[in-house]
Amino acid sequence: MNIPREVLRILPLVGAGIFAYAVWFVSKMIADQPSRRYRKLISDEREDAMPATFGSDEHKIRLAFNKFHIDVSGREKEARTMAYILAGILGFLFMKIGLLMSVLISLIGIGLGYLMVNAVIEAAWKQVQLAIDTELPLFLTGFASTVQIQQDKLSAVYEEAQTLNPDGPLQKWLIERFVNQYEKYGQQCLTDLIKEAFGISNSLGVMMYMIQRFWTAGGDWGDAFVLGTDNLEGILDARISGDAQGANARGSILAIAGLLVVVIVVMTRNPSTREIISLPIMQLGYVGLFGWMMFGWKFMTNMINEAF
Repeated sequence: MNIPREVLRILPLVGAGIFAYAVWFVSKMIADQPSRRYRKLISDEREDAMPATFGSDEHKIRLAFNKFHIDVSGREKEARTMAYILAGILGFLFMKIGLLMSVLISLIGIGLGYLMVNAVIEAAWKQVQLAIDTELPLFLTGFASTVQIQQDKLSAVYEEAQTLNPDGPLQKWLIERFVNQYEKYGQQCLTDLIKEAFGISNSLGVMMYMIQRFWTAGGDWGDAFVLGTDNLEGILDARISGDAQGANARGSILAIAGLLVVVIVVMTRNPSTREIISLPIMQLGYVGLFGWMMFGWKFMTNMINEAF
């Protein structure tokens, strides 16, 4: 395969830059890691020293890298930057070497890499939101019964949270955020917690609003929590249905993009059509198609996220 001279000239510089950044990043990770002998002893201190607010950018980045068994605690922004660089270079090389596009047009591969990294991060966060929404009806059902026999409302929240999946995000948020914040600041923290909850999930925000009303108004809220459970189950069913339809639509876009890539590869490898593909107008046309599909993907993803 003949690689254009322009690419050969910049590849050493790009490779040297990536290698230098990778060496710095890995060295920083090694330097920050304690020895195995003391790692377990100071694990709690490390967590306290490097907190990540639930639902923050740092938290989402950690979730995405954890799927690949990579701990980036305290280095979230650097890790995401490195992922952008690597994904952008791979996208550029794919457009240039795989699809034989010009150097200028191959730069769109950098944008593709950027979108792919963001898509992985958003997908990891989406799984957390779905896990929370799935357990909310179970929590509210048990909470409606617990508050009938437990006079201490905060203890009722804690006890019911203990029945949830210990590895699930809902138990973590309820105990580490809700219970801890309420113990420190009392009812005045509920307003901020409601805002935080709505930022994580609309269903979690609704539940927190109901709990605030129960906290401040008092009375028998057992039936209200049961009714809220039914409503949240309906919302969850609608969300699952919407996510499924959105996944089908996104799958169609990926299928069209994959088919377009196959057509381009075949035509660039065919001597009779290679010259036609190399025409600037044709390459610009393909760039326009890829750009339109990227816009459609982003538009549908945003629309689904706003709806649910």
